[in-house]
Amino acid sequence: MTPMLLLCAVRAGIAAPVATVLAAPVAGPAAVTADRLRLRVSWTGGGTGRVEVQDGARWRPAAAPGASPATTRPLPVGAQVRVVVGDAASDPVHAPGIWTPADVAAWSGTGLRGATVLGLDVQDDHLWVASAGGGIAAWDGHAWTGWDRRSGLPSDVAYGIDAAPGGTWVATQGGAVRLADGTIARTWTAGDGLPASAVRAVRIAGHATWIATDRGLARIDGDTVRTVLTGACQALMDAPTGPGVWAACPRLVTPDGTPIPGAGADLAVLDATPGPKGPWIATAAHGLLRLVEGVAFPEWRPVHGEVDALAPTSAGLVAAAGPDGVWQRRAAGWVRHGLSEGLPSTAAWSVIPGPPDKVWVGTGRGAALLDLSGRATALPLAPLPADEPVAGVVPARHGLAVAAEDGPVWLGDRPPRGWSALVAAVAGPPAALERVGDDWWVLDGASALHLDARGHLERWRLPARGTALAPTAKSVALATADGVQIWLPGATQLSPAVPVIGVRAIRTGWGGGLWIAGRDAVVRLGPSGPHAWRDVAGPRDVATTPSAAWVAADGGLYRIDARGEAKSASLDWKAGAFVAVATWDDAVWATGADGRVWGPNPAHPVAVDLARLAPGVRVEALRAVPEGVWVATDAGLFFVDGRVHR
Repeated sequence: MTPMLLLCAVRAGIAAPVATVLAAPVAGPAAVTADRLRLRVSWTGGGTGRVEVQDGARWRPAAAPGASPATTRPLPVGAQVRVVVGDAASDPVHAPGIWTPADVAAWSGTGLRGATVLGLDVQDDHLWVASAGGGIAAWDGHAWTGWDRRSGLPSDVAYGIDAAPGGTWVATQGGAVRLADGTIARTWTAGDGLPASAVRAVRIAGHATWIATDRGLARIDGDTVRTVLTGACQALMDAPTGPGVWAACPRLVTPDGTPIPGAGADLAVLDATPGPKGPWIATAAHGLLRLVEGVAFPEWRPVHGEVDALAPTSAGLVAAAGPDGVWQRRAAGWVRHGLSEGLPSTAAWSVIPGPPDKVWVGTGRGAALLDLSGRATALPLAPLPADEPVAGVVPARHGLAVAAEDGPVWLGDRPPRGWSALVAAVAGPPAALERVGDDWWVLDGASALHLDARGHLERWRLPARGTALAPTAKSVALATADGVQIWLPGATQLSPAVPVIGVRAIRTGWGGGLWIAGRDAVVRLGPSGPHAWRDVAGPRDVATTPSAAWVAADGGLYRIDARGEAKSASLDWKAGAFVAVATWDDAVWATGADGRVWGPNPAHPVAVDLARLAPGVRVEALRAVPEGVWVATDAGLFFVDGRVHR
């Protein structure tokens, strides 16, 4: 067979077993500035493979021959590689130029790479975890072992997991995966016979495995794949009434299509478990129901109506109720377990029975073991896990400063003096974070925190909630929805506000002064006074090159030239609404509302579709550097290498 390479979920174009080529940077976030990188190369189809790199018209060895996976010697960024098995060679692919949130989580430190835990299982004293952006992981009681796209998973988004002595099955956004002896044995996608590649759930039943996809239910038995039901399937569960499996596709049925009486499609069932008078069923919007003789009776409903998973225990039924957290059914009623008991998050998406009177809980901030008497132990989580929302990022000499949902995070060595005090002082998700020389500023609600180079921290009150900030030559501009104020070194108070309605972004640069993206106009505050461009529809962000200002707006991407003319550049950039823009010298990066990042050549921009890696991703901000652009999103932090994507 001819091995085939898959880069960023794009097939190389020949019908053959699939392999993946993904960079595995080992030097932390600073790896993005390196000219050479080691690659981790994996392939399927068996056999001893030779990884080769293109050198002019010749192919030269890049790693010692061996089984998949292989780690190459340092290769130039953008190099082309291929795998040769026997006499068959794969199509060449470029070394990747996208670091995903799972990559950044691995850089950030040890711990679980995915924050939102959607699936749990226990096998041979190992806790298996499926996360929404960090792939899967196994906890042995001391440390995590993880698998993600770099390890050969088709996607970092894993919805569910089912572990058994013969192997572990995983449901991912890119296919169904079976692991054996800790390695990825095989992946099934729509090209292998599944109704769809987006797999929502897996369930092992005897010698077969059931696969729930966005377009139907399939059964895999050995190498045979058979679709048994069509329609969107969102969940699989052990039948609470006896042996077998129930599937929600979308109504609750057995695999042969027999409806479960009382559980119609409108209920959107997510889990079921035996109860004293009939099965309990967890639903997406109707809370917890009990099925009695074909009738669904309401039992309990959390505030949002969502119940994702159920775990029966000797201390009572435990429910993971999504945004409403973990609840336990006791004789006196339902009791909520929360942060005060040690749970790492107020949200819970999965729960399974643990040791006596304990449950394993998958939360919005990792996994935890909950003692139902009221004490939880959270398992280690990476400092910046995948799928944790990020509002901004600032490169520095010794690392990266990230404005994450839980506060400022430092990635790298030697954090700034006083950084821990700054983190402790931030009360909620920071709206913005910026470096001014050796000082740091953070917008925290209706105040701005200033950490100077000596480690001294002070808080400045703002008239309203802060929305943006920007350094100038000798000052800092701070914006709220009502206008812009200036801080000067040594000042005891901020300057009076310059009224600009609905400030969304501030930048300094070409043309002098401050460039402001307001609700109704782009405004430049320069030495000669303010100037406004009101023909830019819905400005959201602004950045400057040496000769122009670029505006991301609801009406498209605009370029304001030296004559002050604002012209639409959307035709060249082939996108509608834009939400963010960033520049470095003459390089321009911009992102649309659809999750595509464009750049860096403004005359011939290339699109990178982040939504293929994180479906539904929403970009919050861009930060350009000489090598590419950091992308802050609600799914975590990405990096797009401009040396590859040109």
